Amino acid sequence: MDKKISIIIPAYNEEKYIGTTLSKLKEIKEKEYKNLEVIVAENGSTDRTYEIAKQYADADRNFKVFHLGKASAAIATNFGAKNATGEILILMDADTFPLDRAISEIAEKFEDNNIVSVCTYIKTNSSPVNNLLFSLSSELAYLSSKIGVPLFYTICVAYRKDIFEQLNGLKENFVTAYDLDLSKRASKFGKCVFARKANVFTSPRRVEKGGTANIIMYHLKNFIKFSIYKKPSDDYEPYR
Repeated sequence: MDKKISIIIPAYNEEKYIGTTLSKLKEIKEKEYKNLEVIVAENGSTDRTYEIAKQYADADRNFKVFHLGKASAAIATNFGAKNATGEILILMDADTFPLDRAISEIAEKFEDNNIVSVCTYIKTNSSPVNNLLFSLSSELAYLSSKIGVPLFYTICVAYRKDIFEQLNGLKENFVTAYDLDLSKRASKFGKCVFARKANVFTSPRRVEKGGTANIIMYHLKNFIKFSIYKKPSDDYEPYR
């Protein structure tokens, strides 16, 4: 039997995207991977994010939505994970959804008991420069996994739940880079691998609204702060 997978989605003011994401996941559950649970941890939205997610929760008991009030993405993700019942946790952004067979590809990777984390390949639909930027981010995640220092993003990444719990989840005092920190800590428990065939689509809104050059410089500086000073930036513009 397929391992039960729980998808954890922190969601703050995501009414433009959450419906599409949940609709895609519903289709995947019906047609590709039935043993799927979806948890939306809505954290203080002022729009219709909760109401939209609740429609899916009301229609399918495997879709759940929680209202947390004001909380960070890390806190919301950890809360969702605590309420998950799957053996595998997929941490995913609210403006992201898996493409064909991505969930199955992730599940197949976890057939190897030595694997503790699986990162996915990101695709988007923007300018050629922005599309290349997302591809390069994926290639960086791939290369980092090959040298044993995984730099995995929570755009869409999977962890064994027992390992996630041993690590106490994401560091809730981190506003940024909590995803890189988690994959680094997880690598001490087993293999963190990149699943090139597990493709996901994500919105290009951040680079389009923030500016490609600005986003690159922000993440480059933040990576240096995280790597050298162990203290990533507390200043992050979500670009809704």
